[in-house]
Amino acid sequence: MGDSCRAKDDAVDDCSAQIPAVRRRLGERVKSTGRRLRAKVFKDNEKKLIEGRALGRTRNQTYTEYVMGRGEGFVHMASSGTAALWMRAASGLEILTGLGLIVAPSLLARLLFGSDLNAAGQATGRISGLVMLCLAAGCWPRAAGAEAHALAPLMALSWLAAAFLIVTGLIGANVGMLLWPAAALHLILAVLLMRVWMESRRSAG
Repeated sequence: MGDSCRAKDDAVDDCSAQIPAVRRRLGERVKSTGRRLRAKVFKDNEKKLIEGRALGRTRNQTYTEYVMGRGEGFVHMASSGTAALWMRAASGLEILTGLGLIVAPSLLARLLFGSDLNAAGQATGRISGLVMLCLAAGCWPRAAGAEAHALAPLMALSWLAAAFLIVTGLIGANVGMLLWPAAALHLILAVLLMRVWMESRRSAG
């Protein structure tokens, strides 16, 4: 009985002696596990930070490209709208002139040049009115960006008509009441169309 008690006491003493060592090992494991967890959390946070910065740069770059693209789009829309406006004005003027030549060529000749037309002159005037009407209808701008092919013919027609009317008025042989207004209107449209044409060439170059 006594030997059994002494054996139990020795076992208890051995267990008591091993408790500090077990505590140290547990503490070391806990510390090691904590260091690994902190390292993992640090790496995850660093990765998220890098990804966030990259995403921020991408968003800023995308926004900048979007703003620049919209700015260029607005400029292009503004220039295209101006070209279409003046081309419609020039085409409308030539359409009215062509209709006047077809319907009443002698009256239009009297208003522009102060004299009537004979039968041959009226027939020639009606043919000229048909040609002018077809040219103006073909040069009428329909779609955005499709007016480049019609800008040069309208500009040339406006310059030539203005030059002819001005020379006729300066000579003073046959001057009607609408000659100088028609010359001034053609000259203004020619200048505006030439300005639009130069801007389109500059933007294309």
